[in-house]
Amino acid sequence: MTANLQHLLVAADRYGLDKLRVLCETKLCESMHVETVATTLVLAEQHHCKDLQEACVEFMAPMNVIQAVMATDGFKHLVASSPLIMKEILDKMSHCDLSRSSSERAS
Repeated sequence: MTANLQHLLVAADRYGLDKLRVLCETKLCESMHVETVATTLVLAEQHHCKDLQEACVEFMAPMNVIQAVMATDGFKHLVASSPLIMKEILDKMSHCDLSRSSSERAS
């Protein structure tokens, strides 16, 4: 289903179907999965879907999730095609780590 939504997002963007594009973005945000989040992030970046891009980065940020995502072919594609997104992911990961460290110290 995710692949179909990704293809539909590309078509909606190409043909200027804004309502369909927003619907695809929403559905992709609701159906994030370790196996597909990296390719979804590449599409979000290529098609200027800021909310979807932010949701993907947020999903990937926890250490246990990013480790699983890094094992996917989609992540290899992400690194090769959109290296600047890596900074955004690393920034989000560091914020997650800082938040977790602060809450652990408070306990």
